[in-house]
Amino acid sequence: MDYCNVFQFTTIFISSGDFNMTNKDYKTVQIPKESHDLLRQYCDENGLKMGKFLEIMIGQYCKVKKPDPKKVLLVDGQNGKTV
Repeated sequence: MDYCNVFQFTTIFISSGDFNMTNKDYKTVQIPKESHDLLRQYCDENGLKMGKFLEIMIGQYCKVKKPDPKKVLLVDGQNGKTV
């Protein structure tokens, strides 16, 4: 995956306001210095805040996907037969 293209694609969502942090409970994430330097450079060049950018990336790419109900095989829990 070309992460530069992912970053460019994600900049579209930054002003959308979809990711609002109402709870001010923060956690620390440790990344290698090289990754931090790349992230800092990218954010500086594009006028972005690193924390907000990462929040959007995480929201965009780490969502838990719900299964498609059309593709789920229902099984009776008592005898193991399909419903």
